[in-house]
Amino acid sequence: MGIGIGELKSMLERYRKSNVSIASHSIGDADFIGSAIALAEYIPNSKIIVQDKISANVERILKQNGILLKTDSSLGNPDLIILLDVNNFQNCGTLQTELSKTKKSILIIDHHHPKAEERENVITFDQEEYSSTCNIVYSVLKELGFKLTQKSAEMLLIGMVSDSAELINSTPKTFMHVSEILDYTKTDYADIVEEISYNLNSKEREEIISDICSSSKENISGILILYGESKLPAHISADFAVKAGADIALFYSYYKEEISISARMRHSTEKKRKIHLGEIMGKCAHAINGTGGGHSCAAGAYGPKKEGYKDFVKEFKEMVSATAAVL
Repeated sequence: MGIGIGELKSMLERYRKSNVSIASHSIGDADFIGSAIALAEYIPNSKIIVQDKISANVERILKQNGILLKTDSSLGNPDLIILLDVNNFQNCGTLQTELSKTKKSILIIDHHHPKAEERENVITFDQEEYSSTCNIVYSVLKELGFKLTQKSAEMLLIGMVSDSAELINSTPKTFMHVSEILDYTKTDYADIVEEISYNLNSKEREEIISDICSSSKENISGILILYGESKLPAHISADFAVKAGADIALFYSYYKEEISISARMRHSTEKKRKIHLGEIMGKCAHAINGTGGGHSCAAGAYGPKKEGYKDFVKEFKEMVSATAAVL
């Protein structure tokens, strides 16, 4: 069942003193964490669920801001489950089965193209006029007259700026909300952009350039894909590869016990081709005996089978090709 902002406000008011579990897609990003922190501040008896990981960049931001995030990996037995920044169970990684079986009420708060789960226990607020889930949460908390703390407001702002690609993919609401939070927190926009960016030294920048130059390049139905190994965390090389001109970038990094793979895509490519990296990464993750998921334009996967990378890439390219061929 779909609801509007007024009904969303009423529902959050009704559950404010209840036990609530707040979850998202696999490998949580800044949009999820920012909106979850703000909602958890409004609902004291809530817990934030991180079923696998949050992105390395978000971990860095939390540490930099001195935020100790108390998380859980199981939904538990809440009165209400809130899914943020995701509108289906398939992209929720290890929570998919638990979400499919539960009879508890599930509230979806998302901003992607409507394709939400249609079940009796699922209530959905999913409107594309918002460029991030943080914008939705800010709107409804403003309607509720709730005063955010400085840290929560800044985390919402980080989520808005990050998910809109530094305001490149924005709506009028985005600019209005960013302006209001900047005024409220007395924060400088340039400081926020710097905070979500990577503070890399010259050696690290040299390694990124080397990784991108030595990566494999392939053109699939007019989609330029770069893929290869990254000496730094994989998401950093993937981010820079897209900024350098790739339509899709897929990079991996080896750790002691696992391989970590990150994918990034230009927002214009997502709009034209309707490719969802989170769905593709989730389907390919079996190749590394792991799990994957995430956003349409930013996703990841990790697992212990390091030698499975070639099979992972093969499947990834096949799925991109199949999607591109439909259009």
